[in-house]
Amino acid sequence: PYAGNAARSATPQSYWHSGFTGTFTWVDPAHNLVYVFLSNRVYPTRNNAKLSELNTRTAIQQAVYEVMEKTATAVGSGGR
Repeated sequence: PYAGNAARSATPQSYWHSGFTGTFTWVDPAHNLVYVFLSNRVYPTRNNAKLSELNTRTAIQQAVYEVMEKTATAVGSGGR
């Protein structure tokens, strides 16, 4: 529901804050989820854009949602 750093599975109730060095916190009350990404985007230089170019924060966040969905499905089907 959000542009930029949000995973596609994030709910409308979620909210976030990002910092200058690439740190990122995300809270999604609907999933009882708190996601904290610590980084140093400015190393070795402020011109380092790999964090954005690789979409690292969003990709990890989406992976967390996908694992949660798979786990919920497995538990709902008796763990199989």
